[in-house]
Amino acid sequence: MLHRLRFVIAGVIIIMVNQAVSFAVSAGMPATMRPAGTTRYAVAYVDDAFTNSVEWANIPGLSQSITIPSGKRADVFVSYCGEHTADYDGEELYVHALVGGSNATPGSALLEAASRFSSITRCASFYKLNVAAGTKTVRMQWAARFDGDRTFLMKGRIIVTINIHD
Repeated sequence: MLHRLRFVIAGVIIIMVNQAVSFAVSAGMPATMRPAGTTRYAVAYVDDAFTNSVEWANIPGLSQSITIPSGKRADVFVSYCGEHTADYDGEELYVHALVGGSNATPGSALLEAASRFSSITRCASFYKLNVAAGTKTVRMQWAARFDGDRTFLMKGRIIVTINIHD
């Protein structure tokens, strides 16, 4: 009989060890590192867009709607990465994130683009804390640094992380 139960006993022991290790790891994590609420994620992806304007414009396809429940607030984090190329080596563009129509922090990031026959991946991160309840649109915008610079986005993506809390 014991011979037949050995797999069941081994399974129970593995589960107990897994729970003990998991508890030890979470107990050792400082409270400041633990999210104080519910975490949600959203992603957006785009291929082949370009800008040559020094005015802020939406990056086509790089937006997401998020909903923060009534009576709650949220911390919103936006990670942007894009493969950029330009007509001339050294052209630059600004990017920034909008959360519900207002700038996230930092206000903008200056990213370099590679020459036309190559591309370079550049990333920037943005955040906005204590965003009020409701449905908000998170979108990326860009602007060329100098008038006439023509920057191409070969592939772009954003990951929006929201931590919903009281």
